[in-house]
Amino acid sequence: MRNICQVLVILVGLLLGIVVFSQAQQISLWPDSAWWHSSKNVLENHPTAHLLGGGAVNLIARGPWVAKSWRNTVWKRLAWCGVLQGAWESFQVLEIKNYPVKSGVWDLEAGMVGCLATEGLLKLIGK
Repeated sequence: MRNICQVLVILVGLLLGIVVFSQAQQISLWPDSAWWHSSKNVLENHPTAHLLGGGAVNLIARGPWVAKSWRNTVWKRLAWCGVLQGAWESFQVLEIKNYPVKSGVWDLEAGMVGCLATEGLLKLIGK
């Protein structure tokens, strides 16, 4: 539990550092309203799809098809999720004409939050 708290403190510190840096450079870090779908059904929202996708990638990373040495620690599963999410977003940015890079970064962020939330939820459940 102590290690998870340390990881969360480091991640929050990194996020705050990114926010401060992006504000100093006038970079839009947070999504604008066009990124959010206006549907009342929360499952149709674009960020929700990536959040749930990050959780699904985490569950896939725990399966027997991934080598045990790659799924035995939280850091390795998060790295696995980050590589898969990053590869998917890179593919979209490169293949879809006029796909904004910032949307790919926001989608990657939502997927990693889903992955981390799944880790926390499974830790609370005791799996």
